[in-house]
Amino acid sequence: MSTRNSVRRYWDAHPISTDSVPFERGSREQFDAIYERWQRTGTSRLPEFLASCEGSQGLEVGCGIAIDGRYLSEQGIDYQAVDLSLESLRLADQHFRQNDLRRRFTNADATQLPFGDSAFDFVYSIGVLHHVPDTEAACREVSRI
Repeated sequence: MSTRNSVRRYWDAHPISTDSVPFERGSREQFDAIYERWQRTGTSRLPEFLASCEGSQGLEVGCGIAIDGRYLSEQGIDYQAVDLSLESLRLADQHFRQNDLRRRFTNADATQLPFGDSAFDFVYSIGVLHHVPDTEAACREVSRI
C-alpha cells in the first residue's frame, strides 16, 4: 500500500478536530463548537493577515473540515481548498453548506495540485506541509501556484 493511501485512510478515519467535541460528526453543533473554540484560541495576528488578503483569491492546502476556511470565507476572501481525505472534504462541504458559504473543495495531493501556475494570490496551510511524505515537492507546488 502506498504512503499516500495510508495517509488518506488515516485522515478519512480521523478528520481533524471531529473527536474533540461531544457532538455527532457532521452536525451543525459539532462544526459550531469546533469553530467557536478555534476563534477563542486563534492567533492575534489573524486580523492583520486578513487585511493583507482582502479581495484576494486564496487556496488552503490541507483544509480538513475547513474551520479556517469558514473564517476566511466569512471575511470576504475568495476561498478554495484541497485535501487528500475524501471524508474531510465531505465534512468541509457539509460545514460550508450549513453556513451558506461558497463551496469549492478539491480532492488533491499537495505534491500534485490541479491548478495552473500563479493561480492564486496566496496559499494558506497550517500544520500540513511538514507532514506530507515529500515535503519538498509539496513546497514546490505551493510556490508554483
